[in-house]
Amino acid sequence: MNYNGQYLMVLPLIIALPCTSNAADSDEWQFTITPYLWVASIQGSAGAESVNAGIDTGYTFLSLDNLEGAFFVAAAASIGRWAIQTDMLFLKFADDFVVDSLATAIDFEGSILELSAAYHPKSLAYTRFIFGVRRVSLETGVSLTPGP
Repeated sequence: MNYNGQYLMVLPLIIALPCTSNAADSDEWQFTITPYLWVASIQGSAGAESVNAGIDTGYTFLSLDNLEGAFFVAAAASIGRWAIQTDMLFLKFADDFVVDSLATAIDFEGSILELSAAYHPKSLAYTRFIFGVRRVSLETGVSLTPGP
């Protein structure tokens, strides 16, 4: 089984704006939680060995009939010149259909988990040093079942 394709995410559409504060040296914790929305699409083809099944994987986030799950949220906490932030994204598409008496099931699942910290030095007014880790997971499953 092979899958040739690409996963494309375009600029985020913010559905809740985060609260921000100008108190960079505040000794009190400040928190923000920001749910948001990514507009995503998947393009590609799938097949077994050298046989292309002709599966159209042209799914978009806006075609909600194939969307099985979506979760997008960012959170941050800051105190003084330090901040910690996390960003979580989960998206799952699935579809079942028949192509030339070949029962086909395809699913796509993607997730991103990011954790980072930032430091805003007093001597550099518009500079913030950010360091962290990001885990990206993309999984595609294709099931091809011959007809009777």
